[in-house]
Amino acid sequence: MATATASNPYTALCVADSGESIDPSTGIVVTPVAGKTIHIGTFTVSSGYGTFTGQVRDGSALIETGVLVVGSTLAIVTTSSGPTINSSVTGGATAYYFAASDSAGEYNLRVLGGTLYNLYGWYANESRTVVRVSSVNIPIAIGQSKTVDLQW
Repeated sequence: MATATASNPYTALCVADSGESIDPSTGIVVTPVAGKTIHIGTFTVSSGYGTFTGQVRDGSALIETGVLVVGSTLAIVTTSSGPTINSSVTGGATAYYFAASDSAGEYNLRVLGGTLYNLYGWYANESRTVVRVSSVNIPIAIGQSKTVDLQW
């Protein structure tokens, strides 16, 4: 344990998610005063994420039962029965983001901005067949909200 003194300043750092930026990134140097509370300044954390939003439809009807929506930086190769989600898929360098649509037939999928994404949707239709739809190579910027509807 180190004791901070006026001759022993330290640097306060802010740690954030890899998709966020921090200002100042080098931290704030603090010189403590015994028995005093010191205001050291403010860290500004900026999100590096964007959001895909949209509706999920079967023809013209909104799907109200919960569609699995997946965003990925690489193509998901699978049958129409849905993706296999296990450690071999999620343990690598490829980013996967998951969301489910709500009872209003809408979804919100937060992803790391500044790259291209493939969006996929899976759901079981009235005949209990799992069906898939995709939209590929969609760019999204940091802080951007982009509407991408998925329709079967």
